[in-house]
Amino acid sequence: MMWADYGLWNDFGGGESLAAGALLHFWTPPINEKIFIKTGLSRIYLLSYDEGYKFFFKIPFHVEYWYPRGIIKPRISYGLNFYTPPFTTSSLCAGAVMNVYKSLSVSLNAEAEFQQAFAIPVVYRSYSVFIGVMVCF
Repeated sequence: MMWADYGLWNDFGGGESLAAGALLHFWTPPINEKIFIKTGLSRIYLLSYDEGYKFFFKIPFHVEYWYPRGIIKPRISYGLNFYTPPFTTSSLCAGAVMNVYKSLSVSLNAEAEFQQAFAIPVVYRSYSVFIGVMVCF
């Protein structure tokens, strides 16, 4: 589940939203055991200040670093978010994963999104807070 403030997004009318979706974390042991590729799909319901409810999709593509030890594992990621209707942002994400059982964890993240030029953040656009359950295969 995600909550976000898109108040600075004139493209979508601005507003706050709730979203649901799934993220996939692909482990990259040949590169580094602490590095993951994060992608997924979220459907975001936006309460626009001028048009009521709208929805759009968000597809992140991030490189993520996880601290490898402990019950609580901090993590940080940076990458691009692709939206429909077509729009792209860069984002910086920080959070933690807490192990509950061998293959079950609880995840909490905060994300700041920026209008970007060649993946370099230029103008701050929004922030999001995510909470979820992770199942490791």
